[in-house]
Amino acid sequence: MTKLFLLVLSFFGRKPPKPAPAAPAKLVAAPNPPPAVHPRIRTLAQQARDTVELLHRHERAHVLGVSRPSNEAAAVGWAFLEDHILPIAGYLRACIHLEMSWPLCPRGADPDDWLSSTLQLTAKQIETIVTAIRTGASLRAWRAVEDIMARDVEHQLRGCKPVTIHLGGPEARREVHLRDSYRS
Repeated sequence: MTKLFLLVLSFFGRKPPKPAPAAPAKLVAAPNPPPAVHPRIRTLAQQARDTVELLHRHERAHVLGVSRPSNEAAAVGWAFLEDHILPIAGYLRACIHLEMSWPLCPRGADPDDWLSSTLQLTAKQIETIVTAIRTGASLRAWRAVEDIMARDVEHQLRGCKPVTIHLGGPEARREVHLRDSYRS
């Protein structure tokens, strides 16, 4: 109907209005790319603090009322601690076995101070770690634990010279074998 009306008007000299020409496209400057976000470099102490916190949540999630991290995340955490800070990993495993609490770093505290104080605590608690080993805890030993156990065996079994044998080089797990001088 509209076309018919416009056709009649065109006979009388009226022309339909032309559509307005499209405005020329404006050149818009491309936005500046966002600045490159560099990952924050975390120190060993910060990584250890976060790993110990993750393992604490994994072991005590039912008590804390939080969701438990996955077993894979806990395995990665244990591997990190055993590769970088073996005494703390051994101390934590001993604490788990003996059902003791372990030192956590408060969020506002300096992780470097926490790490050094935890290493000092671990050095003082070697006897606790040896007790955990004797009661069945499974952990990788380090030199201080090996020395304490060798001295303890030497004192308990008079005349016995304990020999520490490192199988497969420094990468293998350390094992302590006792050789009784009277029976061999």
